Amino acid sequence: MATAYTKPIYDDRPITFEQFVWRCARAFGALASQRYESLDASVRFGDDSDTDAWVERLGGEISEYEARLEELRALDPAVLAARVAAEHERAREVHASRIAHMAALRMRYEAMLARVEAWEPPAEYLRLREFMVEQLRDSMKFDCYDIEAPALDPDPDAWRAREVRRLERNITECKAQRERLRSLRAQHLAWCEGLARVVPVDAELVVRRRPPRSAP
Repeated sequence: MATAYTKPIYDDRPITFEQFVWRCARAFGALASQRYESLDASVRFGDDSDTDAWVERLGGEISEYEARLEELRALDPAVLAARVAAEHERAREVHASRIAHMAALRMRYEAMLARVEAWEPPAEYLRLREFMVEQLRDSMKFDCYDIEAPALDPDPDAWRAREVRRLERNITECKAQRERLRSLRAQHLAWCEGLARVVPVDAELVVRRRPPRSAP
């Protein structure tokens, strides 16, 4: 049975060995961002759009974290105390909302479970009822649980120190992930260029595009 990769052969359309190699290369990670494009389209070296999007997104997150970190460190004591009080109030509101949501969800599950367990179907549908019960009980086990109250630190300076550590950790993790993605993008380009040295690709079938310059 022909696949999208072997279809030209099946259809008796002209295709060289080199063209077939590059057609199949789209199934591999280095060309993954082009996987769902037409297999007859040009191969774009270094065009790793999925990775580029993640790198750009991480850059935005890093900038946001750094701005919040700078703003947090500059807060005077009175503003800091007000910020902490607001954060605590918001945490309590979120906690109350989650408890209400959980209670309502549990009631919906239990109401349906009561109806299913009260159902007395013909014998040939007993397994269906068992399955329905299983689905409801499994869902309740996963979705319905006790929600712990948030830990609220009344000391503004301790709260700021904890937030600073959290933001610094986020920045470090984002930068490390961005570097891993940049490295992966470079590996993808090297993989394509290495394959091109082994199996030359027709000039009209390749568009070379270097990765965008990396931001600091």
